[in-house]
Amino acid sequence: MYCIFIQMVTLLSVLKMPLASLLMSISVLLNQNHALALVFYFLPGTHFLNSSIVISSRLNISFQGIGEMKEGPHETVLESPVVIQCAEDVTIEFGTCDNIQMGNLTFKSCGREFNSIVDYFTSSAISITNSVNVTIKYLSIQDSPGGAAAISVSNCQIIHSSFYLNNLNSTDNESSTVTVIFSSIITPRSIHAIFLMNHTNITNNRFIGLIVNPLQNNYNTSIHLNYLYTANNSVANVFVRSVTNLYDLFVTGLKTTGSLNGLVLTHNTLTENEYRYSPSIHMTNCFVSYNQLVGINIAWFSSFSGSLHLNSSTLSHNSGLYGSALLVNTDPFANEQFDIIVHNVTFDRNTISEAFYETLGVASSFIVTIGIFGSTDVVISNCTISNNEGSGLGIIDTYITFYGINIFHNNSAYNGGGIFMISSSFLFLTHGSMLRFSDNHANNSGGAINVQQIVLRVVSSNEQVTNRCFYQLQNNDDTHKYFYFENNTADVAGSVLYGGAMSYCIQGIYRASEHQFTNISKFVNQTGLSIISSDPRKVCFCEYTTPNCNLKSLTVSATPGESVPFIVAVVGQHDNTTTGTVSVSIGAPSNHNISSAVCTNLTQEVIVEANDPDKVTIHVRLTDFETNFFQPPLTINVNVNPCLPGTYLSQQSQVCVCDNNIKPVTTNCNGVTATVTKEGRSWLGVYENCTAINDECPYDYCIHSSITFPLSDPDRQCALNRSGLLCGKCKEGLSLMLGTNKCGDCTNDYLALLIPFLLAGMALVVLLIALNLTVTVGTINGLLFFANVVKIYQPLFFGLDYIPVLSQFISWINLDLGIETCFYAGMNTCAKTGLQFVFPFYLWFLIFLIIMLSRRSSKLSQLIGNNAVPVLCTLLLLSYTKILRTLISIFILVNPVSTCRSIGAVWFNNAEPYLSGCHLVLFIIAFIVLVVLLVPYTLFLLFFPLWELCRSKWSICTSLYLKLKPFFDAYAGPHTDLFRIWPGLLLLARIVIMLSTVVALDPVSEVTLGVLVALTAVLIITMSYVSVYKNKKIQSLDISYLVYLLIICYVIHGSLAQNNGDNSRIFYISRQIARVGIGATLSLSLISFLAIMVYHVYICVPWTKIKRNMRKNKPVQLEDIASESLPKTIVTTTVIPNLREPLLESSAD
Repeated sequence: MYCIFIQMVTLLSVLKMPLASLLMSISVLLNQNHALALVFYFLPGTHFLNSSIVISSRLNISFQGIGEMKEGPHETVLESPVVIQCAEDVTIEFGTCDNIQMGNLTFKSCGREFNSIVDYFTSSAISITNSVNVTIKYLSIQDSPGGAAAISVSNCQIIHSSFYLNNLNSTDNESSTVTVIFSSIITPRSIHAIFLMNHTNITNNRFIGLIVNPLQNNYNTSIHLNYLYTANNSVANVFVRSVTNLYDLFVTGLKTTGSLNGLVLTHNTLTENEYRYSPSIHMTNCFVSYNQLVGINIAWFSSFSGSLHLNSSTLSHNSGLYGSALLVNTDPFANEQFDIIVHNVTFDRNTISEAFYETLGVASSFIVTIGIFGSTDVVISNCTISNNEGSGLGIIDTYITFYGINIFHNNSAYNGGGIFMISSSFLFLTHGSMLRFSDNHANNSGGAINVQQIVLRVVSSNEQVTNRCFYQLQNNDDTHKYFYFENNTADVAGSVLYGGAMSYCIQGIYRASEHQFTNISKFVNQTGLSIISSDPRKVCFCEYTTPNCNLKSLTVSATPGESVPFIVAVVGQHDNTTTGTVSVSIGAPSNHNISSAVCTNLTQEVIVEANDPDKVTIHVRLTDFETNFFQPPLTINVNVNPCLPGTYLSQQSQVCVCDNNIKPVTTNCNGVTATVTKEGRSWLGVYENCTAINDECPYDYCIHSSITFPLSDPDRQCALNRSGLLCGKCKEGLSLMLGTNKCGDCTNDYLALLIPFLLAGMALVVLLIALNLTVTVGTINGLLFFANVVKIYQPLFFGLDYIPVLSQFISWINLDLGIETCFYAGMNTCAKTGLQFVFPFYLWFLIFLIIMLSRRSSKLSQLIGNNAVPVLCTLLLLSYTKILRTLISIFILVNPVSTCRSIGAVWFNNAEPYLSGCHLVLFIIAFIVLVVLLVPYTLFLLFFPLWELCRSKWSICTSLYLKLKPFFDAYAGPHTDLFRIWPGLLLLARIVIMLSTVVALDPVSEVTLGVLVALTAVLIITMSYVSVYKNKKIQSLDISYLVYLLIICYVIHGSLAQNNGDNSRIFYISRQIARVGIGATLSLSLISFLAIMVYHVYICVPWTKIKRNMRKNKPVQLEDIASESLPKTIVTTTVIPNLREPLLESSAD
C-alpha cells in the first residue's frame, strides 16, 4: 500500500495496486503536468518492481520509506525496512527534475550489466541526469548487476547511505558503483555547484567504488567527501577524474582500504578556458591502509596550477612499487606548478607489492613509499616515515622544503633507505628544521640518503665540484644541525650518504666548505670506512684495513712468476670506500671487480721483461671513474729476485719453473714458490743451497702420504720428529729413542734401564736352559724363521703391524726392545746402531760364562746338563737376523741427486758422509763382525753337511771336524739325514730376503714381495712331499708358520693397492681389513708359541719321580729334577769332553 501526497490540489488517497503500475501511472501524470510536487511514502515490506521507471519532468519529487534503518547483511551496510526488489534489467531513471529527494529505502538487484563507459546511466540501478538538486539520505543499494547510482547534477548530497556488492556482472574495469559527473550541459542556477557525500559506506563492489568526473567548463564545483568508508572495491575505492580546472576537492576523515588503489586523482587539462582558476585538493584526517598497489595516487598534467594539502593523516600497510603510500606524478614541463604540502602525516609499515614486482619486472633500485616526480614546490613538515619497505621518500626532478622535525626511521630499500633522489632534485632546509635518520638500511648503497649521480662539473686543478649541493640551507646558515644520523647501514657503500655533491659545491650564491655537510650533521653510531661515499673517483693503497690516498707508489721484491700482493680500496667522495673496477697491469691489463666497499687484497703475477729483467712496474688504475674525475695510475715498483733453488727462469713464460729432476718425484711443483707436493717414500729438499733428491727415504723416516712443503723447509716431510738430509737426524734438542725411529725429549735418567736389560738377558738364558727351548729340539725353528722374515719385511706393513702385545712379541723374538723408550739424552743414529751389537754379545757372553763355570762346578754342570751348546746355538741363530740387519744398515749407502753439484755418497741411516766420523768406526766394527762371525757362521751351516759326506774319501782336519760337529749336530739334530743342510738353507733364505729389500728399486714393490712368496712356496712344497724333520709334528708346525707368511703376503699385496690408490685390483683390501688380517696371523703365531712353551714345561718336569716321591712322602730334590729332566750324555774320549754332546735320538725314541 502506498501513500501519495500531490501538492496541486488538496488530495489524500490510498491506492492499492502494483508498484510498477502505480509508478507508471504517476509517470504519465507527471510528464503531462510539470507543476506537480509529489511525495511518495513507502510502507515497510518488500515491494517488487518488474519494469523500469522513467520520470522526466521539471518537478519536485520525493521517495521516502517509513521506518528506521537497521543493520544489513554486512557491518558496513544499513538496511531500510522498506525494500524494493527489482526484476532483471530494471532501472529507475530521473531526468530534468528540479529537486529530487530519496531516503530510508533499500534497492536490491536493480540495474543491468555494464558494457561500456557510455552505459553509466543506463546500467545503474538509479540514474539521475540533467537535474539541479539531489538529496539522498539513508539509501542502501545492493546486489546490482551494474552500477548502483549514476548522477549528473549541479548540486548533490549523499548522506548516511551505503552501496554494497554492486557492479557484479561488469567486465569493464572502468565501471563504478557510484558515478558522479558534472557536465556543461546544465546551465547552473548558482555560480558554484556542490557535491557532498557524508558518512557513506561504499564496500565490496567490483572495480571502482566511487568515481567523480568534473567535466564542466562554465561553473565551479566543490566536491566534499566527508567521513567516507570505502573498502574492498577491487580496482579503486575512490577515483576522481578531471578534465577541468573548475573544481576543488575536500576530503575529510576518509577511510579507504583493501583495494588496489585507495584514492586516485587524475587531472588532465591541457587546453585553456576563460576561467583562470587553480584547483586545490585538501585531505585531512584520512586513514589509507592495506591497498595493494598505491594508497593515494595523484597524476597532475595540466596547464593550470594547483595544490595538494595532505594534513594529519595516516598511510599504513599499503603495498606498491613507485609509491606504495603516496604517489604524485606531475608534468615537469608544464607552465604552471602543482604545489604539494604534506603536514603531520605518518607513513608506516608500507611494503613492496611482490605480485606486481614479479609481474612488471620493476628495477629494485627505485621502490619507494612516497614517490614525488616533477614538482618543484613541495613542503614536508613534521612527518614520520617509518618501518617501510622501499625508500621512505623517492623524488625525481623535485624540490622539497622541510619544516620542523621529520623522522625517517627503520626503512629499508635497495638504494637509499631514508631518501632516494634522482637527477636534479634538492632538499631545502629551513631554520629550525631537522631530518632525523635512524636505523634505515640499504641493501646496496645509501643507508640514509642515496643521490643518483648526475653529471658533476669538476675543476680539474683541485677536483672541486661546481654543481649545487644536494641540500640547500636557508641563507646558507650552517651554524645549526640539520641532519641527525644514527645506526643507518648499507650492505655495500655509504651507510649515511651515497652520491650527491656535498663538498665545495654551490650553496645558494656561495660555495660550501669541504666539511659543511659534516658540520651541519650529527652522527651517532655511524662507523666504518664507507659512511659518506659515492661512485668511484679514485683508487688508493691501503695500510692494513684503512685507505691511505696519499700513498701513490710501493716498492716490493718478488720472484718471476710470483704474485705480488697489495691492498687497495676504491673510494668516492670524502675518501670513503665504494665499489668499482680496478685494472692491474704489467703488460696486458686484468680487471678486478671490487664488489665490497672495503680494502681488498689483490695480486699481480710478476713477468720479467726482456729489456729490464731486474725491475718491473705494476700499474693500478680505475676503469669506471665517476664522470669528469680522473686519477693517474698508482705504481708498484718490483725488484726482481733470482729464482729459488730447485727452479729456473723459463725463457718461454718468463717465470720461474721447477727443475726437470724434481717433477718425476712430485705430484705438483710450484716453480715460483719452490713448493712441491709429493707422496710415497722419496725425499727432496734444499741441501747446502742445492736441491737434493733421493728416490727412497730411509725406513719410516718420512711421511708417505701426500704432503705439500717448500723445498727450503724439507723437514716438513719428515715424520717422527726427524729432520735433515733424508730425515736422518733428530730435530734440535731431541734424542733418538729405543724401539723406534722416533725422536723425543729424553734425559739421562733413562740409563737406569740398563738394570732391566741385564736381567732380561739372564732370564732369557735361564729360560732356554730350563725349558730346553733350543734349535736342537726343533720346536721353535719355524717360529724363528717366521719372526725373522716378518721383521725384515716390516717396511711393507705401513704401520699395519703395530698391534700392542703382538708387535712386541715379534720384536722380542728378534732381540729388539719392541717398546718406545728413551735411553739417554743426545742419543743419535750412530750410537743406537752401535747398541744393536750389545745385547746379542751380552747373551753370548752369558752362555760362554755359564759353560766356563760349569767346567769348574760339577753341581752347576749337573744342573745345566747337556743344554749349554744347544742354547749357545739357539742364541746365535736368534742373533743372526738382528746382526745381519744391523750390518746392512751400516753398509748401505745412497747418492742423492743434486741439481747443482755432487753431494757424494752418504750413509743411508742418517745421511752423514760415508766412511767418516762415527760411521767409519761402525763400518770397521761391522766389517770385523761380518768377516769373523757372520760369514764363517753362514758357511759353517751351509757347507758342513758337504764336509760330512766327503770324510769317507778325505779325512783331513779331523780334529777341527770333531770340535765343530757338536755345534752342527745341535742345528741338524731334528732333521733327517737327507736334510741336515736345512738350517743352512733357511739361513740362505734369510739372506736372499734381506738383500731383496735392499737392492730392489722400490723396497715395498710387488717384486720384493714376490721373492718372499716364491721362497715360501718352495719351502712349503718341499716339506709337503719329503720328510725334512724326523718328527712329523714339528714339520707340520713349520709348515703352519710358512702358511702364516703366505697369508701376510696376501694381506700386504691387497693393502698395497690402497696405498698406491689402485682400487681396481682384484685383491684390493682396505687398511682396516689388512690390519685385522695381520693381527689374526700374528695372534696365531703367538698362540703356537704359547703352546710350545706349555709343551716344554710339561716335558721338562719329572712327573713320574714326583708322583713316586709323593707316595713315599719324600721331598723332591733339585738334583733329582735335573737328572730326570735333562737328556743323558754319553761322553767319549774326544778332545774338550765338556763341549762334546751326542746327537739327538731318533724320532722313534
